[in-house]
Amino acid sequence: MLFFAFRKRDIHAVIWRDFRVCVPPNGGFDPLSHTAQFSAHGHDKRVAVWRNVAAHALSPSNHLRAAYRSAYLVDTAVPPFLSVASVMSMKTLRGLLLLALPLALSGCHTVLMSPSGDVALQQRDLIITSFVLMLLIVVPVIIATLVFAWRYRASNEKAHYDPNWDHSTIVELMIWSAPLLIIIALGAITWVSTHKLDPYRPLDRIAAGKVVPVDTKPLEVDVVALDWKWLFIYPEQNLAVVNELAAPVDRPIHFNLTASTVMNSFFIPALAGQIYAMPGMETTLQAVINKPGDYWGMSANYSGAGFSYMNFTFHGMSEDDFAKWVAQAKSHGDTLDQATYTALEAPSEKNPVQYYGSVTPGLYQSILNRCFQPGPSCMNMLRVPEPSGGGEASASSDSQGAMSMAHPQ
Repeated sequence: MLFFAFRKRDIHAVIWRDFRVCVPPNGGFDPLSHTAQFSAHGHDKRVAVWRNVAAHALSPSNHLRAAYRSAYLVDTAVPPFLSVASVMSMKTLRGLLLLALPLALSGCHTVLMSPSGDVALQQRDLIITSFVLMLLIVVPVIIATLVFAWRYRASNEKAHYDPNWDHSTIVELMIWSAPLLIIIALGAITWVSTHKLDPYRPLDRIAAGKVVPVDTKPLEVDVVALDWKWLFIYPEQNLAVVNELAAPVDRPIHFNLTASTVMNSFFIPALAGQIYAMPGMETTLQAVINKPGDYWGMSANYSGAGFSYMNFTFHGMSEDDFAKWVAQAKSHGDTLDQATYTALEAPSEKNPVQYYGSVTPGLYQSILNRCFQPGPSCMNMLRVPEPSGGGEASASSDSQGAMSMAHPQ
């Protein structure tokens, strides 16, 4: 009742309340006595309504209808039974609810729709294109469903009824040709985009209309997913960082990824799509960041108790700022060697950012080949059967025994 009283002409709600409360069960009803009752309490607006009812001397069955009609003759301000305090409280409540809506939506991140990396931007465009193509079918079908339901409703006697209709070539062509064309378009776009956005494929552009310079060398970053933290090794800069990543703007980045125990998913929404990191296997991701800033990175695959805290910050910065960041990281005297890595590999949560000014050569390959695991030696040193079946041969230490995910050349 309070809700309806705020709308125009909702004096009806007041009249219906009066009628239900004041009409006796036996149907007897005296509009004049009802008018006197309201007049004694100073309810002038309702008095005007019920005087109109009494003047017409209507039968009890028509009292409510007459009251409704007479409501159009009186002011439709807030009914007198609503106090100022209750009206203000309702207005305040509605205002708070309207304010709460944008507050609730503020928790939504739209980074996937406004990324800062060219690869993620192309993936965004693919999502939008696919969505629009699907809407070309979905929207007309929804509209047609509503139109048909309204036009051929039971009460519409003007609609043509043909119970013997069973086929229309034109309708069949429309029903099947449109979805078929959409599927063909989606298939073609998906085929081209799948190869163009292959994470193993070296980048051929930095941004739209801006190709990668011939003399540009990608930044190499080796990524290790630990329990429950991220280890980033920069082989060229000879440093390692826990839970922090940095790269220059407009320079291609070549990620090599693996994991120490269980499978994880490396994901920086503003940079590129997610890619899995698995123990004993290596995956690759090519990406580029086009705008300076601090971006959120995370694990997108559940990996145990500390999964929720397996986040890190990715810094996109200029070449000069990146050089300063490298110098700052290398100023820490800690060295990431086998003993240090073994301690770091132990499960832990909420790890702070930690820098290692130098890294033991070949450490990432040792992690990839699981040389720190108990049991047999490194995977690249395991003995494998000879192709002729005549005994076993040791894999070359130069060969990579860990499995690398296949990718197009």
